[in-house]
Amino acid sequence: MISEEKLYLVMSMMGDGHDSLLFSMGAYKSSVARLGVSGDLEFVEHWTSLFESEYHVRPRIKRFGGCWKCQVKRKKICEELLQYASFGTYTWKLKETLIKWLINSAPLEVIAYGSQGFYEAEGGAYKCGYTRKVAVGSVNRMGLGQIKKLLNKLDIQTRIAENKSTAKRGRHRFWELIISDRINIIKFMEKVDFTTKEKKQRLHEIVRSYKVEQKRWTEDEIKILMDNRKQPVNVLASLLKGRTKGEIGTKRWKLGIRLQRRQERRKEITKMNGEGLTVGEIAKELETSYSNVKHYLNHCIESDVAPSFLGGYHE
Repeated sequence: MISEEKLYLVMSMMGDGHDSLLFSMGAYKSSVARLGVSGDLEFVEHWTSLFESEYHVRPRIKRFGGCWKCQVKRKKICEELLQYASFGTYTWKLKETLIKWLINSAPLEVIAYGSQGFYEAEGGAYKCGYTRKVAVGSVNRMGLGQIKKLLNKLDIQTRIAENKSTAKRGRHRFWELIISDRINIIKFMEKVDFTTKEKKQRLHEIVRSYKVEQKRWTEDEIKILMDNRKQPVNVLASLLKGRTKGEIGTKRWKLGIRLQRRQERRKEITKMNGEGLTVGEIAKELETSYSNVKHYLNHCIESDVAPSFLGGYHE
C-alpha cells in the first residue's frame, strides 16, 4: 500500500506538525501547495534525500532562526500524501485505511522505518538522574494513540501520560508517549533507533548506562552472608569471591529487611498459637496459606533465621 520510504516522509511531517505544513490546493485561498520539515541540518538533509529519490524533486533547504527547514511546492505530491494522513499540530493522524493496513498486513520493517521518521522529527532520548526514557510529546492525544499501536506491533510497550509541567494555562493539554523501562528502550534501539548522530548517540549512552544484570545469589552464598552478617564488608568480600562490596552491602540490607519482617510474622504466629488458635484460624487471620503457617510453626520457632533465607530464595 505504501513504501517504507514514503511512510518515513509522511510520519516525519505528521509528527513535526507545527513546522511541517502540508496544504491542499484551496486551503487559506492559496494557489500554492507546500510541504516540508524542520529540525537540525542532518535530519533535514536525510529527509530531503529520501524525498528526492522518491519524487525526483529536490526540496530547497534554508535556515530560519535556530533551525533548518526544507520546503517544496508541488500540488500533485501534496494531494497524494494527503491520502495517507492529515497534518497539523492538533489534528495530525494517519488515515484509517493506512493504520489498519499497517497493523494487520504491513511488514514490521515498514512500521519500524515509519516510526523512526516520526521520532526523528518529534522525539528524543532523555536521561536525568536515574530517569531514562524515550519520549515524544504532543497536544494531540489521539495521534499519539496511533503511534502507540504501531509500537505495540513491534512489541515495544509504551504509556501515554499528561505532562502538566509543560502544559500552559488556558491552552490545550500536553501529552507524552513514553518508553521508560530498560527492556523496551533496548527493543526501541534494536528495532527503530535514530539516524541523526546526536539522538542516536544519546540513546546508545542510555542503554550502556544500565548496570549489567547481576548473577543470582546461590543458597551457599546467602548462608555465608547470613552467618557472617555482622562482619565488615571487607571480610565478607574475602569470603564471597566474585562479589563486589556494593553487591554484598545491598544484599545484606535487603536480607536484613526481609529477616525483620519474617521475625515479626513469626512472633504473631507464636502469639496466636499460644492463644489456642488452630493453624487454619491463624492462616485466615493473617490472610496467608495453611502451609505457610505450618512451615513457621514447624521450622521457625526455634531458629533465629528464617529458612527461606538459607535456601530457595533468589533475588
